[in-house]
Amino acid sequence: MDDLYKNEIELTLKDFGEDGRVNHAEFQNKLHFICFYMPWCPFCTNMVNEYKKLAEACSTELDNLLVVGAFNCLQLKDEENDESEEGKQSKRIRDYYDIKGYPTIKFIYQENGKEKQIRYQGERERDDYINAACEIITNKGSQNQQPQQQQQQQQPPHIMDGGVFDVLESYRQRFFGGN
Repeated sequence: MDDLYKNEIELTLKDFGEDGRVNHAEFQNKLHFICFYMPWCPFCTNMVNEYKKLAEACSTELDNLLVVGAFNCLQLKDEENDESEEGKQSKRIRDYYDIKGYPTIKFIYQENGKEKQIRYQGERERDDYINAACEIITNKGSQNQQPQQQQQQQQPPHIMDGGVFDVLESYRQRFFGGN
């Protein structure tokens, strides 16, 4: 049961920096979802299959333009005043990602050179995650354009339209360069 999300990139405490942000190499300069979960949580166990489908789609159909990770929050120390290094790191992660319940699903993207995160609260189907990511980056990218350009790009592509790869690739090129 501890390996609910074993097909995704399973994060550990060591994969987070001193500021609480994920610093795992696979997540650098990429759009990503992170699910903070507890193996005993029925809501977490109910979403496992669709989250695995999301991870599979991102690694195959979307060429890893969107990375999917999971963090088992049993690794976090519960004591608020724990002064050990693990206790401090647990607090930084909880604070940075605002983890108050399970699952906490975050979508992380870049805007104006800074990392931004949004708590994902939509439906928990594979296509819903991908469509939400496209909607977020389409809307964020269009905020800096002229009104006529905004009008043309207001509707993000739906995964079934086949334009998702283009939106994610365009975002990667715009914010991270050609890598």
